[in-house]
Amino acid sequence: MKSWSMGALAVVLALNSGNALGKEAGWTQEEWAACRDGSELVKALRNEVSWTGAEKRFLLVQATCECVRLALPYLPKDDNRVKEAVDAVEKSARNKEESVNAARNAYDDLIRAVPYMNAPQGVPIRLLTSTYIAAGYAAAAAIIDESEHAVEAAAYSVECAANAVETATRNPDDRARVLAKCAEIIRKYFPEPPAAGK
Repeated sequence: MKSWSMGALAVVLALNSGNALGKEAGWTQEEWAACRDGSELVKALRNEVSWTGAEKRFLLVQATCECVRLALPYLPKDDNRVKEAVDAVEKSARNKEESVNAARNAYDDLIRAVPYMNAPQGVPIRLLTSTYIAAGYAAAAAIIDESEHAVEAAAYSVECAANAVETATRNPDDRARVLAKCAEIIRKYFPEPPAAGK
């Protein structure tokens, strides 16, 4: 990843580190199954992912991309950059023989294209930026070598996807709905809670 891109990532992760701890250990199966916040489940996987290496991290990236897709229907139909980025990140996570270049390129392209100034008329900038950032941090999770930071990037990605939907619908309940759907997605990839004390 280019140094300026890594710098942007480091700033956001630092700003969110206080909220990234979550309930990391001691999850029961009942608690894991009942949780309705996908970002909390992602945060809980920090030690699980770091102990098991890249294989589980790429599962986390696939799950995160699936969460980001929940926000795509709210984007303008003629803007395919986020979908193309998510497609590239998923491909890099599924294909063990492929390098992370696809995810890196998707991340760099999205960071450059975050549309602060050129939003199509009638589309809230917060919707666009949240969705772009969600996809960008899904890509970041695929790139980062340190699993702890990869998990933080994935959790932030999930939160941004939920923020984007809330912005689009102007209904705070939709944020909770999306986070609950994301929790279902995370459990599909990680059906068991992280082991305590790992």
